[in-house]
Amino acid sequence: MADVDVQSQIMTNEDLQYNLANAADKLFVEKKYEQALKVYSELLLHTTDSDLYVKMGNCFEKISKLQTALEYWEKAIDVDPMNSDAYISLGNYYYSKTQREKAISYWLASLLSMPEEPTSNLNIAVAYAEKNMKTEAFIYYERYLKYAQNKTSNKYIKIKNRIEKSKKLGNEYLKLGVQLQAQGDKLSALKCYKRAAHYCPIYSKIHLNLGSFFYAEKNYEEAVKHWTHALYLDPHYPKIINNLAISYDMQKKFDFAYCYYTRYSKYIQKLRNWKK
Repeated sequence: MADVDVQSQIMTNEDLQYNLANAADKLFVEKKYEQALKVYSELLLHTTDSDLYVKMGNCFEKISKLQTALEYWEKAIDVDPMNSDAYISLGNYYYSKTQREKAISYWLASLLSMPEEPTSNLNIAVAYAEKNMKTEAFIYYERYLKYAQNKTSNKYIKIKNRIEKSKKLGNEYLKLGVQLQAQGDKLSALKCYKRAAHYCPIYSKIHLNLGSFFYAEKNYEEAVKHWTHALYLDPHYPKIINNLAISYDMQKKFDFAYCYYTRYSKYIQKLRNWKK
């Protein structure tokens, strides 16, 4: 019985790591970053866990040793190339330095292992919006709204209301554009389609209609521009693929036309096989 009691009191390496990690995390929360670093450094003697390097990098960031912080975040990725927190920290750093492209690349990398991570999706949306890349920003705002854990925060509600309003306006301008085009008022219809695309750039129908409008005006380059955008949003819509093939054909860009005709024919063949 005495032997059992002694054994139960022996601290294992796992126990030690657990206690050190908890102590360091507590110090970090209390904003005692240098003390937290000392404990994390002691923990580093027992493990080379990727998350530990991230936490140490975060400590160095808090005490303004940014170059050292970068080195530790990069070490975290060396240990575990799928550590999303390390990519997020690196993205945040480069964003703070107004290096948006680099920040976006790191945030996108973080989504490879955790595509439902709300912070990265929101960060990417904000960065794309600042670059005036409206379609991409809209897509990632919607991803944030889908994956955010706290759906009652003021930030979440504000973004949700803005997105819903944009979708509503986009739909209204699209419907009005269709009506005006049917009435023969081309100029007003075009203005409505453009307003619809401004408010809701992720609706492929808007860009499909814009492409058709310009095709009817024999402005094939502009038609291709909008149909390509529509295909980006809806890559499996055969009608858009066929439209692109025809439009490239009209421009005598036969290599492009052939590629899209081939792609279209494959979709049609799949559809026929499915109906059988």
